[in-house]
Amino acid sequence: MKIAIAQLNPVVGDLTGNWGRLESLLAKEGAAADLVVCPELYLTGYPPLGLLAKPWFQQQLTALLGQLPVLSARYPEIGFLIGAPTPVSPEAGSGWYNSTLFYSGGKLLGVAHKNYLPATDLMDEAAYFQPGNGATVINFKGKRLGVVIGEDLWAAASVVGAKLEPSPLLVDLAPQADLVLNVAAYPFYDGWTEQLSGLCAAVAQRFRTSFLLVNQVGANEELIFAGESLLVSAEGTPLYVAPSFQETVNVVDLEATTPPGLSSRPSAQRAVYDALVLGLRDYARKTGFTKAILGLSGGIDSAVVSCLAAEALGPANVLALGMPSPYSSVGSVEDSRVLAKNLGIEFKVISI
Repeated sequence: MKIAIAQLNPVVGDLTGNWGRLESLLAKEGAAADLVVCPELYLTGYPPLGLLAKPWFQQQLTALLGQLPVLSARYPEIGFLIGAPTPVSPEAGSGWYNSTLFYSGGKLLGVAHKNYLPATDLMDEAAYFQPGNGATVINFKGKRLGVVIGEDLWAAASVVGAKLEPSPLLVDLAPQADLVLNVAAYPFYDGWTEQLSGLCAAVAQRFRTSFLLVNQVGANEELIFAGESLLVSAEGTPLYVAPSFQETVNVVDLEATTPPGLSSRPSAQRAVYDALVLGLRDYARKTGFTKAILGLSGGIDSAVVSCLAAEALGPANVLALGMPSPYSSVGSVEDSRVLAKNLGIEFKVISI
């Protein structure tokens, strides 16, 4: 089976743009694949939060959910797995599930609803979604695919320790599956990649099943996503690691004898730098900004901000202002001028 690992960078709330990228994915990068896998809540972008309470957003989302069978029928040879909110049935109550839908040949072959909903200040899913119940295994082209959404992967209590432990849901699902698919939007923080990849390898080895993680990349709201999607063999050996902090689509063959490739991960310091650059770049791009003005004092803090801004937006799009007072040292202005020249950004002095 050939799988297109779609490590995508959606825009929260841009249903039209995210849909257009899905159409392009199926027509181009995913055309050679049997299965295309997108991240958690790709259609709305993660996290949609309060948009789910807006009637206009609900109407647009419902209309696009209705178009998914039509889109699938246009590509009958390709199955695709896409994350999206789905409405709770009237019999079960009201609200939305955090769901992943599996389409092939114009038909819905299966739906998974996220069970464990984080309730943190930045990812308060519990305030906007209803929890699902149980695991989902889908038969597709001779493979049993076990679908796990985001934090359903591990036991909630284990996140406080250094080692993540598989959740009861995963322990129940993995023995039934030839391939475990974890569609996710895991935010970046230092050290997280090592914890997560360790869990993926341990699960694959324990249950003798291949494991695929497809993670969102990009920056939305106050969250930054590193990507670093991962394919692990049934022996627990990494076969593919997607690049960090960049959108990428790669088709891997589960039956291939040659591993598709491992992207080198950045050092801890470099990862923080790349995360900050991506956060600034995506904030500007997704909100329509192209240029930035910042104060440059000659100190270390504004120097770091200037470096990040020049990298994220391009030197030609950054204006640095030196604003000396009668008590400022000559060196503070001259140091700022030298830094601006080295970075290639414009520098002006406005005395205060």
